[in-house]
Amino acid sequence: IHGKDKIVGDTFGYYKDGNKTLFYIGDATGHGVQAGFTVALLSKLFFEFSKKIRIFSEFFVTLNNELKQKLKGRIFVTSVFFELDATNNKLVFIGAGHDPMLLYRKKTNTVEKIIPGGLALGVRLIPNIASVKLKEIEMTEGDVLFGYTDGIVEVKDSTNTMYGLDRMEKSFKA
Repeated sequence: IHGKDKIVGDTFGYYKDGNKTLFYIGDATGHGVQAGFTVALLSKLFFEFSKKIRIFSEFFVTLNNELKQKLKGRIFVTSVFFELDATNNKLVFIGAGHDPMLLYRKKTNTVEKIIPGGLALGVRLIPNIASVKLKEIEMTEGDVLFGYTDGIVEVKDSTNTMYGLDRMEKSFKA
């Protein structure tokens, strides 16, 4: 059991069914018990709908709308949801206001920044799946996609200095 100052809203999850894998990273607003309950609810809904809904954009809309109806006040979750199809190595994602991802390209030895875009989960109801933007990342052998939450960049060392985005990007490339 952790004290309320030790409970965070950073989360991730995955669900594999045959050749398809759904996974996500996310960060709920705030800290403490409220953030903990928010990510617990997100996790529950993620696994519940992963088993029932096969169309990725429909899954995302259902998840968002259910979360919106259950959350009270100004609580939301920034996140990125992914669907990986192992039959063709196709990686599709839907952004929900989350931090940029980093993509290392082995062929060129470069790092690209990918902005997920979208509106955070639970901010508003999504009227239909047509308003959801699916994005695809083409990856080749040796490429690495790095998604993270602010729990990495905001961690402080013994001198109270944050790790920071620049340092994380340099570490990732190295």
